[in-house]
Amino acid sequence: MFNRKTMCALAMLTLGLAMPATMAADSTTPLPASQPMGRGMGGHMGGMYGQHQWRMMRSNTMGYGLMTPAERTEHRNHMLGIKTLDECRAYVAQHQALMQQRAATQGKTLPMPHNDPCTQMQGMGMFNQ
Repeated sequence: MFNRKTMCALAMLTLGLAMPATMAADSTTPLPASQPMGRGMGGHMGGMYGQHQWRMMRSNTMGYGLMTPAERTEHRNHMLGIKTLDECRAYVAQHQALMQQRAATQGKTLPMPHNDPCTQMQGMGMFNQ
């Protein structure tokens, strides 16, 4: 009876006419107090990384793939315990040298991380200058 194009056009027209009424009703209805607003994009509270929590990942940790899960945990905990930018830079240089040495023994070449963890942490206000 109707071809596919006609059916699609009819469906779009119907939805287009019904949507403004639905949107108007929803936009004036306040959220109930029992349903607070969500966490927003990314699901984090308190900023981009949670409550000023630096997150270790491949893009900011040289040798991430060469570390065991236990070494990753130890590295992350050490990084989160660092108090100054100078201490961070010294530790990261030591870590990078260790990872370069480990990669060389395995015949691999490591690229530099895309992001500097010390700069990230400084930007989050994690150092006591």
